[in-house]
Amino acid sequence: MVFRVGNIDVLQKPTTPTTEPIAKYDGLKPSVTELPAGFQKTAGHRAFRAKTIFEKDIAVPLRDGATIRADVFRPADVVHKVPALVAWSPYGKSGTGFFSLDLVPGRVGVSQDRLSGFECFEGLDPAEWTARGYAIVNVDARGAFGSEGDLRWFGSAEGRDGHDAIEHLATLPWCSGKIGLVGNSWLAAAQWFIAAEQLRT
Repeated sequence: MVFRVGNIDVLQKPTTPTTEPIAKYDGLKPSVTELPAGFQKTAGHRAFRAKTIFEKDIAVPLRDGATIRADVFRPADVVHKVPALVAWSPYGKSGTGFFSLDLVPGRVGVSQDRLSGFECFEGLDPAEWTARGYAIVNVDARGAFGSEGDLRWFGSAEGRDGHDAIEHLATLPWCSGKIGLVGNSWLAAAQWFIAAEQLRT
């Protein structure tokens, strides 16, 4: 498949198929689950410190009509609206995807029992942050897993998608409207392009 940017042909290639075992992807399954305090994904993972609502595969509309998917972890016992911390990446949300600390020798010193298994690669662990009164939103960028479209990176197109996602998340009934972007590497680079869109609107 080829598309053009100005007068330049840009080649496209399929990403890793979501059916591959290394993708650790079980398909698009929107659901809402209450995780009790002390919940563990497996016996070897960190437990959640606070009762948490886990909304899986929520639909996030973008301006061109595409829908991307996000997982939301939010405190269950909080009566007021909460701020959100958003991890934006193509790597897979909430423990899916090929990339994880298991790829790095010695897991860079972070043992499995220090993380819940619901964190996205290079993002925050919801088991820590829901107990601190924050929602964690793990987003699959356009073209990743259940998100529609073709993957974009490091430019204003990804910035526009992130801007639209944040504007949508701010309207959700649990959200205070205060939203921050988190993560390093790709996640951090995307933050610059997303933040720049605020200057354009």
